[in-house]
Amino acid sequence: MPVSSRSLKHVFALKKQSDIGTAVVDANVDFQRGEIEFAPWQRNRDVSVHDQGFYGKGNFATFNELLHQSYEIASTTRPASDLDLLWMLVYSMGGLASVQPDPVGEPNQWKHTITFADIGTSPEVDYTSFLEQMGDGSTPGHKIKGTGAWVGSCQMTGTFGDFIQASFSGGIRKTATSAAALPAGVTAASLLNINRTKLLLGPSGAPVNIDGAWVGFDITVNQNPEMKLRSGQPVGEEELIERVDRGDQSVTGSITVEFADVKRNFFLNETIAAIEIEMISKTKISGGAGTIPISAKIILPNLVFDAESWSEEGRTSTLELTLAEQSILEVGATQPITIEIITEIDDVEILVA
Repeated sequence: MPVSSRSLKHVFALKKQSDIGTAVVDANVDFQRGEIEFAPWQRNRDVSVHDQGFYGKGNFATFNELLHQSYEIASTTRPASDLDLLWMLVYSMGGLASVQPDPVGEPNQWKHTITFADIGTSPEVDYTSFLEQMGDGSTPGHKIKGTGAWVGSCQMTGTFGDFIQASFSGGIRKTATSAAALPAGVTAASLLNINRTKLLLGPSGAPVNIDGAWVGFDITVNQNPEMKLRSGQPVGEEELIERVDRGDQSVTGSITVEFADVKRNFFLNETIAAIEIEMISKTKISGGAGTIPISAKIILPNLVFDAESWSEEGRTSTLELTLAEQSILEVGATQPITIEIITEIDDVEILVA
């Protein structure tokens, strides 16, 4: 019997594991969102040893022994919502501060401020747990739980005429067959709308709204995780990774704007610039005045554009200004990137063990 690709379901947790080997309990792995492409987890033989190229024998290996394995979460893309961006960004960046700006007047409003974790005090990534189901969860399909899971990167892309898209990639230490109950359906969330998005560009400290004169954006945050294989693993887990460290934290991407010399001059003159991208939902925070939209704002306060690329939209001249890893500057105590999410999702579960 065939297994339909449309039956693929991924369920995630806002809660984190207390360590790489202790799973989030099944009842807290309870969020499910729709995905744009088919991307099941892949088992990788990260390191194996064999004698295929040795001398004194034939051309073929006489042994092939696994030393190191993990599971890869290939790039998985969803329409960007407050829920998707909150958990993707928190787990790919690691720093979180949550407040209620107006608990009396707007009791349902929460502001989550996400930054890169301090690798001096938090050198190891945050781990979580996932569920994956194919078919109805039984043979020839499967239902498995992934534990010791991490998110390496999160990409946010906006182009007019489509969803704002959010994608993530990462890995999983271990999988096992699961009997956990899946959510009854897709978890409700507020989609962020490209037509309501605001893009600000200008010199550092003074970016200005360029509504009507930008075409798209693409921003990726990455903690470049490093898998570590060490001795002393539990019996039966000797080939599994011992931990995952945060690597070189980075931001890359681009903005595409309608050409104007004043915009190009930020690149030509090596100006230290600033970008703010505020992705806004049509959904308003409930329980208060009903005027505050759910949103996510990317703040890049100090940057130098790395390259330019000309193009055209119809007959409108456009210019892509590119951000390489070295484009993002750390100036004093100012965070090189900050992302603020306004939502009704509280702080009860996110990054709580």
